[in-house]
Amino acid sequence: MGKKNKAVETAQEPKTRARKVLSDTNVPTYYSNTVEIATSGSDFRIRLGEILEASLEELLVKHRATVYFSPRHAKEVALLLTKKVKEHEAKYGEIIPTE
Repeated sequence: MGKKNKAVETAQEPKTRARKVLSDTNVPTYYSNTVEIATSGSDFRIRLGEILEASLEELLVKHRATVYFSPRHAKEVALLLTKKVKEHEAKYGEIIPTE
């Protein structure tokens, strides 16, 4: 998407460990404005999609990617995402979720 790399905090590694990241230009990038989350005893499934059309009667959604997480990693991602949302709101103002 042409954006310059910013400092990235990850949910997996302790802050004291050096992290070396190998970039792969073939990794796809998707826009998502809808998400479905399913769970089982052993994993979380997050399906990302894009709403292509919306009317009062229906939504046309294109699924873009599905990602599976272990329960532990899902919790780490949730905590990190919560932290990043709070930082974003402190800088740009409150995000009002849709109902």
